[in-house]
Amino acid sequence: MARISAKDREQIAKMGARLQRDVVVDLFTQRESPLIVPGVVPCETCTVVEEVLAELQPLIPHVKVQTHDLVGERELAATRGIDRVPTLAFDGDLAGRIRFVGAPLGYEFASFLSSIFEVGGTTKAASDTGLTRLAGVAQPVNLKVFVTPT
Repeated sequence: MARISAKDREQIAKMGARLQRDVVVDLFTQRESPLIVPGVVPCETCTVVEEVLAELQPLIPHVKVQTHDLVGERELAATRGIDRVPTLAFDGDLAGRIRFVGAPLGYEFASFLSSIFEVGGTTKAASDTGLTRLAGVAQPVNLKVFVTPT
């Protein structure tokens, strides 16, 4: 079953063709277990996220998805500060700066695509004025944006 509509696929492919560089997305997930393991909460949306990313890759060839098992690659996840699944983290220059915790579906899918296009170089991250103001920030800032339909 297609997760992305035909109309959206066409639009995404057009926008994806403008990407100037590869965008590496690390998907932290966990394998489904046939056993109930105490202390391990099964991921209800990991499979859906993997399916959406698999549909997205042919539409935007510059998107490279690397799948990591949160339990099997515990050290990598800890290094990146990831402790929940599914988590999509952008790699490269923006490693650790943009991530989506949970399934970026519905309204969040547009934000996820916007991030891909920004990282891939199709949009300018900020105005010159904004970049100047950001350059004046002297200490690290931990900014979390929560997206939810109202």
